[in-house]
Amino acid sequence: ERFIRGEEISFSVIVSSQLDLDGFQLKWISNKDGDLGTGLELTLDNLSTGIHVIQVCGYGVCTSISVRIYEDLWQLYQSPPAEGEIERILNDFSFNLIDGDESDEKWDAYAPVFDQNSTDPSFLVAISKIDILRHQRFSAPVPFTNGQTI
Repeated sequence: ERFIRGEEISFSVIVSSQLDLDGFQLKWISNKDGDLGTGLELTLDNLSTGIHVIQVCGYGVCTSISVRIYEDLWQLYQSPPAEGEIERILNDFSFNLIDGDESDEKWDAYAPVFDQNSTDPSFLVAISKIDILRHQRFSAPVPFTNGQTI
């Protein structure tokens, strides 16, 4: 996933056990910033710029996730989305693609390869959707305009 420095990021983990476990034995660690905190949930807004591998460990088990932190929206826009972002968008939204016949108006009709430089409009829809969500979430100045926010 991609985020901007200073953006609030929430992490959570589910621990399954027959024992009554508390989250205080879970420790969150960044390979760049070190110890982040403890518990089943963690919310941060101070991760440094760069690629982080965030690891949560406890009860003899560890798992991790990678996140990319950018200095600003411009750096984020120059970077291709992570595969997880594309999958999340495809799972969270319904796309009504009208260039096929009625029986084939679904995302499966398209090749599952995304290229931010592609001129194929079916690819640009997914990439644009991610960027639009970022604008709405941050209410930040829109690039390539007069600086108005949306």
